[in-house]
Amino acid sequence: MSKSNVQICALQGGPCSMDQEKNVQQHVQYLENAILQAPQKPNIICFSEYTTIPSFACVEKKDYFTLAEELDGPTTQAFAKIAKQHGVYLIYNIFEKRAEGLYYNSCPLLGPDGNFIKGYFIDGTETYVTEKLHLPNSLEPDGSLRNNEKFYFHPGKLPVIFPTPWGNIANIICWDKRFSELWRTYGLKDVSIVFNPAATWGGWRGETYAVEMRAMAMMNQYYVVGVGKAGLETCIKETDFAGGGIIVAPDGAILAQANPSPGKAIYANLCLEQIKQIRQQTPIYRDRRPEIYQELLK
Repeated sequence: MSKSNVQICALQGGPCSMDQEKNVQQHVQYLENAILQAPQKPNIICFSEYTTIPSFACVEKKDYFTLAEELDGPTTQAFAKIAKQHGVYLIYNIFEKRAEGLYYNSCPLLGPDGNFIKGYFIDGTETYVTEKLHLPNSLEPDGSLRNNEKFYFHPGKLPVIFPTPWGNIANIICWDKRFSELWRTYGLKDVSIVFNPAATWGGWRGETYAVEMRAMAMMNQYYVVGVGKAGLETCIKETDFAGGGIIVAPDGAILAQANPSPGKAIYANLCLEQIKQIRQQTPIYRDRRPEIYQELLK
């Protein structure tokens, strides 16, 4: 039987340089500070997307493939020590090199013993990472490149679920948040908490991020934890990241929200019984009509 309460920490990463070792050290410090300053020890901590590397997909340049690392690379090794030392679960993001020429935008889950937690694709096969499923490719209004992750990453296979002592959890990585079908898939698979590690730019995108997180929590009736990179990153193209850390209840209520500061951590105690209560009060899943949604399959 899963535990009914879980302590969550959403931890905004900061801007990164091309010095990966320095980036890792900085984010280890963010992590240690977040744990030591927590009002109650977190059970699960989630970092933002592009955790220890710059957001490089704003240009197409083969040199940036050098930022990739294997799953058990330097970032994982550093974070695993902290996870084990403090007995926490940790979600983070890496540019994963799985084989020569095969790269993914991946989110592993480390357990409190410092080892990977095994997850499952929705077809039942095993995995150790969530792979980003939808890869953006977009232009600025002037026609210049805004972002092309298709140049660097292979698209993920399927949604992934991770069993934990607090029930099933899942990750929706940044751009994946714009596809409501994915959020509903996790609701139908009995997921209690969905995390959204992101690297959202400032301006209107940052302003609408909280709206997206609240809407998806309310529409799917589970907890949502959004956490974005924060601060001004200048090493590849000057980009001001919005942060956007937010923890939302299954009825859309904001439980905690961060200012856009690098290294800022927010916390909340999630009562998982609230999911059941809200679904009884507002029975969305009972009243679904999947037989009339066939156009979604075309």
